[in-house]
Amino acid sequence: GARLAFIGDPGTAAGFPGLAEDLGAVVVACVSSGHPAVAVAGLPGLEALSGPGDADLCLCGTRGVEGCVDRGIPFLEHGFPAYGTRALTAVPSLGWDGVAGMAERVGNRLRWWRDVGIGRVR
Repeated sequence: GARLAFIGDPGTAAGFPGLAEDLGAVVVACVSSGHPAVAVAGLPGLEALSGPGDADLCLCGTRGVEGCVDRGIPFLEHGFPAYGTRALTAVPSLGWDGVAGMAERVGNRLRWWRDVGIGRVR
């Protein structure tokens, strides 16, 4: 399965490892974006990832994007703030519809990074 990292709000970060497992993915890093940042489920934060081979995709807000770019890790901007994401249509982010939307976004972004030659080829 895909190797995912997550940096986000404490509520979403707490549930992300379970969601990823349900989707057949493995979480390699997960940290809440609270102050101070808190590791989730005993997983390391982004600092443990040194390069593109360490994660297939990192879901993070704008503040995590720079760390991903510096390490060559593919990312999906998610959460707040998300300066590079535009919400043009109403898309649920909570409940079962939110989970389906998240799964779709992750799958699409994994495929996109792979197709441009940056992500792992499956």
